[in-house]
Amino acid sequence: MKASFIVFSLILVLARCSDRQDIGQKPEKINGIPTQAFWVGGQDGGTWFVIDSVDSKTRRIVARVYNDQTGDLIANKEYNLTCSSVIINWTDLKQQIKGYDGNKILLTANSKDKINCYFE
Repeated sequence: MKASFIVFSLILVLARCSDRQDIGQKPEKINGIPTQAFWVGGQDGGTWFVIDSVDSKTRRIVARVYNDQTGDLIANKEYNLTCSSVIINWTDLKQQIKGYDGNKILLTANSKDKINCYFE
């Protein structure tokens, strides 16, 4: 009887999980989020980004950051790269952004001394 209950419980859990969105699946864009915006996030949510300009010589970008739930503009400013000994692919920053912490655009790259790289 106990084994039957466990099997039944597992079947219910698996059935509920199959109805959920994939973890980290990009949400639909809502009003206020530009068409060129790209989403970065995970199971707990994410952020929409638009990179307006890139200057690899000064190591700066101008970017807009949007809330993925409301479409509100969170930030629109110039960011400076904080990381000195890392190679950044300036033509494909989209693939190197891993999130936004409310102040910094976090990057997947780490410096040679294992310091996290970010735009602030």
